[in-house]
Amino acid sequence: MSLLGALQVGKSSLAAQQAGIQVTGNNIANAGTAGYTRQIARLTPNNPIEIQPGSFVGTGVGLAAIERQVNAALDESFRDATSNQNAATILDNYLGRLETTFGALSENDLSTRVASFFNSFSTLANNPADAAQRSVVIQGGVSLASYLKDLRSKVFGIRQDIEAQIGAQATKADTLLKGIAQINQQISSAEAGGGQAGALRDQRDQLLNQLSELMDTRVIEQPNGVVNVLVGSVPVVQGDVARGITTKQSYDATGAMVTTELVFADNGDPVPASTGKIGALVNARVTYITPALETVDNYAAALIQTVNAIHTQGQGTKGFSTVTGSVQVLDATAALNNTTTNGLAFSPTNGTFNLYIKDNTTGLITTKQINVNLSGVGTQTTLNSLVASINTAGGGNVAASVDAAGRLAIVSNNSNVTFTFGEDTSGALASLGVNTFFTGKDALSIDVSSILKTNTDYLATARENIAGSNRNAQALALAGGVAVTDLGGKSLTDYYTNFIGGLAASARNAADDVTAQGVIRDTLFAQREAISGVSLDEEAINLTKYQRAFQGTARFLNVVDEMMQVVLGLVR
Repeated sequence: MSLLGALQVGKSSLAAQQAGIQVTGNNIANAGTAGYTRQIARLTPNNPIEIQPGSFVGTGVGLAAIERQVNAALDESFRDATSNQNAATILDNYLGRLETTFGALSENDLSTRVASFFNSFSTLANNPADAAQRSVVIQGGVSLASYLKDLRSKVFGIRQDIEAQIGAQATKADTLLKGIAQINQQISSAEAGGGQAGALRDQRDQLLNQLSELMDTRVIEQPNGVVNVLVGSVPVVQGDVARGITTKQSYDATGAMVTTELVFADNGDPVPASTGKIGALVNARVTYITPALETVDNYAAALIQTVNAIHTQGQGTKGFSTVTGSVQVLDATAALNNTTTNGLAFSPTNGTFNLYIKDNTTGLITTKQINVNLSGVGTQTTLNSLVASINTAGGGNVAASVDAAGRLAIVSNNSNVTFTFGEDTSGALASLGVNTFFTGKDALSIDVSSILKTNTDYLATARENIAGSNRNAQALALAGGVAVTDLGGKSLTDYYTNFIGGLAASARNAADDVTAQGVIRDTLFAQREAISGVSLDEEAINLTKYQRAFQGTARFLNVVDEMMQVVLGLVR
């Protein structure tokens, strides 16, 4: 090798060691930079030259590449773990809020209030004529109805919060996808001549990590350096094109409940996000929050139906001179059990009920049985035909009609005549809101009958028109343990207990899942940092290595220079 060749060796070494020092310095400078990936200078020996047959000598060192230290499989696992951890955290948060809302751990939850309400009937049964205790029962019902409304409102508020969060996270995801597509384009241009645009790739990785917090993703890198991003098996970013994500809202039949769905902006197809914050929000809504809302409504409906079904069997301390049902019938010509047409919330069945007509002058009580034919055979009972039956039974003293609002109205035409009801095996009175304790059909509309609020004498504590009877009050006291068909054969008490037990178990599992998913993510993060993170100790060693190599090269060049001076001196 010539002296000029030796100079070339030194030159390549100085350049290579200088590059190594610069890369190491950049690593040290970014040791605290979030999302920075450690780089290394990959040095390789230059091609040797043959100085004589069979003898080769090296020509120095070259900088092959500056490489980011990444493990694609580990990064993918880390993003998956990030999605799962964020999903677990969201679910734990909303289940915790739901559990707090129901007051499952308090001593003043729904079950306690319901028990207190039914116990008040038990106390009243000891002295059914006690006006003060009758007021306590009615006020207890008012309080219970108000609590159910408030409970439903709070659960509904949680659901509304989820809808808002889905919209907000969808906007964030759309921004991230557009950012990834834009950086893809920049990377493609920057790396067209070879090498890696480390800073751009770091920026893109940060966006991918942020996206994985929102939804489960799969990243596929292409030969030109760009990445395609998939959610499930559906592409959301292809090269420099992002499909775009938005939301679509739909409403239930009442128009009060909105459902927000994540869809692609280009064609409106649903985005199949199953984990991450968005996936967890949808899961929480579908699996827990909406069912909880339905549970409150179902419970209130069962409470209304159960209490009213018993209350209509009895009589208060005075009879009615006029009474109007609380339920509107949309079609007075439709069979009473055709709830689709007539709009009744609770369907009556085939049976009868008694209309008791009392002459207050003589004290004589006449019992008239009203047939409700809903057997499917013969002419079925409608509101109009029921009115006709009551008019026939009333004999001119008691008359029925359908008022302008479509409700059953019954009135005494004789100031000396009052009427009561009882022994209803059809459930027609409860369905039409006549002689009932509660009004409404769910937790949104439940209330105590305005008739009872106005006059406690109409609270039905007796049966069979026996003065001082407490049989109906006793039956009402036991209503909490009565099996309810619409609750799957469970009683009000058991239904709520099962729900709260299931909610508590789900909340406990969600909390455990947060811990487990956090451990997995932390473990993967540590493994990832071992490869991609900056270790100052390691960089200090590298810096010393490159520094010594640079110093050695400088001394080598000094020796070559001295040799060249000797050769030049010989020429002179």
